[in-house]
Amino acid sequence: MFKVYHPEWTDATGELDMAIDKEHKKVLAVAIANQSLKVMAESFEAGDHDRAEAVIRESMEQINQLFPNAKSEELLAVMKRLTEYVEAFETLKSIKQY
Repeated sequence: MFKVYHPEWTDATGELDMAIDKEHKKVLAVAIANQSLKVMAESFEAGDHDRAEAVIRESMEQINQLFPNAKSEELLAVMKRLTEYVEAFETLKSIKQY
């Protein structure tokens, strides 16, 4: 099962705290993506293609909540990779190999 994380962030007291929070959120975003890829692969292998697609979409929503206006190259690369999987599932559905 895919676990939803709800991080609690404290108010930053200065620029250093804000930078640390941002980096922490980036690490969390990558962890969410990694976990979703693992669950996606396991679900797809088990034949649960709907769950495999759903877990990727859920992870993208979580990452978007962490970074609604993501601009860093690292995060954009993670989101691009997840989007590629969503597009692959949509392609499989359209050619009925899903």
